[in-house]
Amino acid sequence: PVYIALGRVSLAVVSAMAPALEVTRAEALALSVWSALAGALALVAACACFAALGSSRRTALWATALLAVAPLFWLSGLRPMSDLPGLALAMCAQALLLRGVADRRSLIAGTFVAGIATGVRVQMLLLTAPLLFLVLVLPRPRARDGAVDDGGRWRIAQIALALAAGVLVWAVPLIAATG
Repeated sequence: PVYIALGRVSLAVVSAMAPALEVTRAEALALSVWSALAGALALVAACACFAALGSSRRTALWATALLAVAPLFWLSGLRPMSDLPGLALAMCAQALLLRGVADRRSLIAGTFVAGIATGVRVQMLLLTAPLLFLVLVLPRPRARDGAVDDGGRWRIAQIALALAAGVLVWAVPLIAATG
């Protein structure tokens, strides 16, 4: 649902800029734009993930460069499919979740983005849920934001609400549109 909503927005722009373009081509172009943009976002998110895993800045940049030159990565980035937009959002969620080990706000933001990523491709839940679970069971160091950990109940409630909010962003319009 999220990918189609993005496609409808960009289709309006493409149709306004190139009104003579055949409908099928306009739709493919409108969706391909999001895939290409998501490819760039996925590279930024990948670099953030590598850095959050403890890699040096140089190692994170080299690992991201290897991803950037992988033909399969860009093959998905140029096609009007939800593969790369879903992956980009899942990787953003992963980067935030990795930061969430020490920062509650990043944990909540990552959980929210994971909920939205599920609305792009349901398979993205398989990329974000295990990491979310791992972050929940890892012992928490003293949070940088100064928040006191109350044994996990408040954290679990916040995470559940953030995930529900991320899912509701796309589920409510989907249910409204389909009845």
